[in-house]
Amino acid sequence: MRFKISEILESTVLLEGRLEDTKAKYPGNDEVIDQLSQSDPSGNNKYLDWMTKQVVKNNQPTNQVIPVVKAFDESEGRIKKQKFSFDINSYKSVEDIEMMMSKLKRREAPSKREIKGLGELVYDGDDVYVIAPRNYEGSCKFGAGSKWCVAMETTDNYWNNYTKSNMFYFVTSKNLPTSDKNYKIAIQKDLATGKNTYWDVPDTSSSTPQNPEITGEVLSVIDKHFVEAKKHIFKRLLEDMLNGVKSTLTVDNIMRVKESANDGQLYKIISNDLMALNNLQLFNYTLDRIGPDNMMKLLRTNFESLVKLLNSDRVLTFVDVNTTRKEKQELASKLKPHLKTVSPNIRAKINKWDMSDEDWKSYNSQSSYVFLANTDTEEPIDQIYKVDKFEPKSYDIISELKLKLRYRDNVSLFGIVTGKDELDSYLGEEVPEGVLSKFKKMKIAAS
Repeated sequence: MRFKISEILESTVLLEGRLEDTKAKYPGNDEVIDQLSQSDPSGNNKYLDWMTKQVVKNNQPTNQVIPVVKAFDESEGRIKKQKFSFDINSYKSVEDIEMMMSKLKRREAPSKREIKGLGELVYDGDDVYVIAPRNYEGSCKFGAGSKWCVAMETTDNYWNNYTKSNMFYFVTSKNLPTSDKNYKIAIQKDLATGKNTYWDVPDTSSSTPQNPEITGEVLSVIDKHFVEAKKHIFKRLLEDMLNGVKSTLTVDNIMRVKESANDGQLYKIISNDLMALNNLQLFNYTLDRIGPDNMMKLLRTNFESLVKLLNSDRVLTFVDVNTTRKEKQELASKLKPHLKTVSPNIRAKINKWDMSDEDWKSYNSQSSYVFLANTDTEEPIDQIYKVDKFEPKSYDIISELKLKLRYRDNVSLFGIVTGKDELDSYLGEEVPEGVLSKFKKMKIAAS
């Protein structure tokens, strides 16, 4: 910075002139006037006459006058902004300045220039102002003085993680001293629920605002801003998801934007990551929105993902019910290259869909049953069970019956094949003697 010699000379003349004038005005007080001159915070004795008057005429101690004038000078910006007089001669006493300073707010909301590009001034009231930080830099600037992790200057990881599912509003008191742990409160609003969590300066959370200056009016303004801001956030998120931005394609994000997306957009988003339908709530919601035909069309967009989704009973049942015999055959041919990634149970189901017409006809003309029976007489000693080689539960039934053989003597596990559903009327009941005599029994296992 360059200094002009004329400005230095002018300041020196002003300094010496005011000092001489004050000494002439209050003769016999040179020592105290020199002391006050050295302590004048203006640097050019602007306050010297007023300070001397308070000490010499009003009998105020110098150690009371000097701090008050220093605080007065340091508060120039706030005094002018809050429309108090910054002419020290308009105050008759130290008490008058102290009275004015007591009414003076400790801090004011930052200007538009200070906020630009960093956040938005959401509320500016008598006691608090509220800023919604727009980015990590804004969070650091307006969260300065706190221990909030989202405002840590050493890393932006917390900010990036938290803002995936939350918005923040920083509430700053205009009155409380920085020593008060509630002079700044961060309000964390959950994007999905709108729930508030309040964080004080030391980063302790609460379910209620700890500063009484955060009134219902303040919270109402924040809530209204949140509703509008969320629309813009979800709009940008929806655009990214429609464009297939991988980091945005999560079930949580889909659940956030599902209400604002139309049916076509919802279809497009999920087609970018079909595995999202593994979430039962999302599967049912999408089905209600786009209907069974479009759901089947959607599932066919990625056969590698579909074969994994079939591990869900809900998806498997839906596909089974909503496809014709021919459609099942076509679907099975598409799914077979991906069967290595699925369980034996799902593999069996797909093999069932892939049966030839002849095998299908045979399958639908007969039924199979298993039961425990006396090894010698082959008469059942318990109820019979219907089994199907393509149904996973059938293998569980057979395993349980084999286990029972370990604890019984002279008992075997038998199986029979009948006409379609011929013995269904006896399921869950004891089979009368002689009913099974007309069927050929096959011994599966023995005790």
